[in-house]
Amino acid sequence: MRLNTDIFENTSQILEDATFIIENDQFKQDKMVGYDWLFWVYNDSLSMPDKAAEVIEEQLVEIQTLYKKPYIKDEKESELLDKLALLKHNNNNNNNKQTVVALDLWYKAYKKYPFFYNNGFVGLKHLEKENYKIAEEILLTHYTWSFDSEDGYRLQYGIKLKEMYDAKKLDKNPQLLGLLFNIIRNEKNHFKITDKLDFYEKYYPEVEKWLEIYPNNALLVTAIANTHYFDTKNYVKAYEAFRLLFNCENHTAYTDLDRVKKAAKENLYADFNFSKEELAEIRAQVAEKKEVDVIKTTQLTNKEKTQVFCEVRKTIYIANKAYFKEKRKKKQVVSA
Repeated sequence: MRLNTDIFENTSQILEDATFIIENDQFKQDKMVGYDWLFWVYNDSLSMPDKAAEVIEEQLVEIQTLYKKPYIKDEKESELLDKLALLKHNNNNNNNKQTVVALDLWYKAYKKYPFFYNNGFVGLKHLEKENYKIAEEILLTHYTWSFDSEDGYRLQYGIKLKEMYDAKKLDKNPQLLGLLFNIIRNEKNHFKITDKLDFYEKYYPEVEKWLEIYPNNALLVTAIANTHYFDTKNYVKAYEAFRLLFNCENHTAYTDLDRVKKAAKENLYADFNFSKEELAEIRAQVAEKKEVDVIKTTQLTNKEKTQVFCEVRKTIYIANKAYFKEKRKKKQVVSA
């Protein structure tokens, strides 16, 4: 076996090497590298998408025995379903049936592990097909977790939502309505909002109108609260709006509040504790992927820890130091 094969010239040797890795149990989880080589040969080198799809399907079976921890297995399965969906989508030859298959695979990937990287793209595709409930579910996840994202999809699905809003297609979808108005506030330049009061004058009456119809919608309340807090500087009205959030449905869609139990009128305290097993798993994932997002749930309590006011979720970004430095350096070069 030659593992130093020139991958751009000798595809038959890659197939032989990859098959050797896959068929030998000594490689354990490294078998997945063999499958990746096979996928590259069939998809990128030989342009045989059907064979490439078969490779992914074999991987989906293999991971069931290679990975023991359910959340790692779910994440791997999600990545493969996403890969298979993209393959189907890119080779649909304007076949609507293939597009439907791809969208179904993407939704399965989302349900397995919702924080996979291209929720914005997938949610937008469902929105274009007017699959409103699925689009809402995926886009709200993307919107919640992409505050520092540079993928540009927030604006793209915001533009599509505005187009649908103007066509009166969102009237029965309060979550998508609320999402639209929050995106307009955050993407002022594209939507021709020239100053802070411009949103208040152009869109605030619309938000108020929809809030009368959907009084418990958290995203609409958020648009009201943020407008008063950041734009009009009417802090009394902002505070009143923020208080309404405690009675809203689906408040986890845009805040880190997981469950509110009681309103607080004092300083709150939280502890984030990690077990030795969790730390070991984080180290293993960083060693493999270079960077990971860890979602941790804790409780906000009084100082004595005798009263729980709410539960919160926080996402903690962890990366290999050298990898992060290189990533930041590349980002600085691009921005320059």
